[in-house]
Amino acid sequence: MRQINSNGIPKQLIVKLLRYFFSNFQNSRDFCVCITVAATLVLAGGSPVVQAQLIPESQPLDSSCTTMGNASGAITLCIESPSNNSTVSGVVTVKAVLSGPQADIRRAKLIFALNKVGVLTDYLFPYTFELPTDHFPNGVKTLSVIAELNDGTKTNPASIDVRINNNNPTVPDKAESFTPYTATPPPLGQPFVLAAVGDGASGESTSVPDLIASWNPGMFLYLGDVYEDGTFTEFYNWYGSGANYFSRFQSITNPTVGNHEYTNGVAPGYFEYWNNPPQYYSFDIAGWHFISLNSNLPRQMNPGTPQYYWLAQDLAKNASQCTLAYFHEPRYSIGSEGDTPRVAAIWRLLVQHQADIILTGHDHNYQRWESLDGSGNPDLEGITQFIVGSGGHGIRPFVKSDARVVKGLDSVDDTYGALRLELYSDRMTFEYINIYGVILDSGEIPCHRAISQLIFHVPSRSTANVRDCPATNCKRITTLSPGTEVTVLNQVTGEVVSGSAAWFEVSIGDLHGFIHSSLLIGTPKQH
Repeated sequence: MRQINSNGIPKQLIVKLLRYFFSNFQNSRDFCVCITVAATLVLAGGSPVVQAQLIPESQPLDSSCTTMGNASGAITLCIESPSNNSTVSGVVTVKAVLSGPQADIRRAKLIFALNKVGVLTDYLFPYTFELPTDHFPNGVKTLSVIAELNDGTKTNPASIDVRINNNNPTVPDKAESFTPYTATPPPLGQPFVLAAVGDGASGESTSVPDLIASWNPGMFLYLGDVYEDGTFTEFYNWYGSGANYFSRFQSITNPTVGNHEYTNGVAPGYFEYWNNPPQYYSFDIAGWHFISLNSNLPRQMNPGTPQYYWLAQDLAKNASQCTLAYFHEPRYSIGSEGDTPRVAAIWRLLVQHQADIILTGHDHNYQRWESLDGSGNPDLEGITQFIVGSGGHGIRPFVKSDARVVKGLDSVDDTYGALRLELYSDRMTFEYINIYGVILDSGEIPCHRAISQLIFHVPSRSTANVRDCPATNCKRITTLSPGTEVTVLNQVTGEVVSGSAAWFEVSIGDLHGFIHSSLLIGTPKQH
C-alpha cells in the first residue's frame, strides 16, 4: 500500500488535484476512491502523516467493472447482473453497461465469454441477453465481457464468478434427431409459399422476420450465419427461443449451416439447436425436390468425396419435375465475399441433373444471376442462382460488376428484405420484397424437367404397380414390366414412400391410375 504525506501540501495544489479528479474520473468507480483521498488531504491539513488504504495499482477496484481512458474521456464497462459469486440455474438474464463518450461507444459491440470461451456477441444497447445455464456443466465459472469500440479498440475484461447449479451434473445429451419439415400441400391449383433469407440472426432487428411473418409461408429456408460465432447461446438469443426473431418459424424451417457457425472446423451450436441435422439432406414438398448442402466442407465438394457422392445418388433418384438446392456460400458473387470456387463441381453436378434454382446467402446484399451452365455461361437450360444475404446483419456494397447479374441490390436504405417464392408443379414465381413492403425484383422460372418435356418408362430391371389412388394400400390395377413406356398426365401428392410423396397420374393404353414417382424414369424428349 502507499502512504500519502500531506504535511506542507499547498492548498492550491490540493485544489488542482480535486479538479484533476473531477475531469478524469467522474465516469469511473475510481472517482469514489479519488475523492476520498482528496478529502483526506484537505481535512488532514498539517497532520504529519495520513495513511490511505488504496488498491494496489495492478488490481482493479472491482473486477465486475473495468475502466479505460482516452482523449475523449473515461470509458467504463460493468457486468450489472447476475451479481458476483451468485448461484444461477436455468435461463439467467445477463446485463452489461457501457458508459463513456458517444463518439467512442455508439457502435460498440460487447463480447461475452464463460471461462474465456466465447458465448455471445451483443451488437446493440441495451446489452442484455439470456444465458441458458443448463447447457453448461455445473460448477464455478467466470463470466467476462469486453467491449470493442467504434475504432476497433478493445477494453480490458470486466468479470464475475457465478456458480452454475442445475439438476444436470454435466451438459445434457441432445439425443433428438432432426427430421426435415414437410408441409401439407396446398389445395389443388394453389401455389406453395416459401420464404428464404440468410445472414440476419444477430439480434439487431426484427424487421425481416416481421416481414416474413406477414406472408404466412408454408416453409422457411434460413440460408446460414448466426452471429457472431453461431454458439448455442447466440442461436438461443439471436435466432430465437420460441416466438422472437426467426424462431417464430422454427417449426417450419429446414436450415443450412453458414460459415459463422464454424469455429476450428466444428459447428456445435448449429447442430445442437437444430437437433443434429445431417450435414446434407433432401426432402420433397409440393412436387419440388429440395436439397440442403454444406458449403463449409472443402474436402467434400469434389467427385469421390462423401457429400458429392451422396448428392449424385440423390439426384439420380430424384423424380420430381422441379429441383431447388440451397447452401450458404454462392458459386458466383459480385459482393465483397466474391466467388466460391470450391463449390464448382457441385454446381456442375446440379446442372447436369437439371436442377432449377440455387439459393445462397453469405454476401450481405441481394443478387439474381442469369441461368448459367456448368461453366458459368448463360444458358436457358442452366441454373438460376439467388443470393439473399439481406436478413439484417448489415448490407455490403458490390465490389465489381458482371453482365450475368440480372438484378443486384446493395443500398443500405432499402435492401433489407427476403425472397418470397410461389411454387407450382412446373414452375415458380418469385418476389424480392424489402422491409417496407416494396417489391424490388420479380419474375417466373419454369422447371427444366416439366412433365411435358419428358418421356417416362419403367426402369429396365424393375417393375411398377399401377394403383387406383396414390397410396400403396390402394387397389392394384396392373403391374408394368421393365422398360414399359408410360404417359404421365400429372404429378400429384400421395403417400410418402422412400421419403417422397410424389406420385404420377398415368395412362397406359386404356388403363388409368397412379404410380409412385420412384418407379419411373423420365428422359428429355428429342426436339
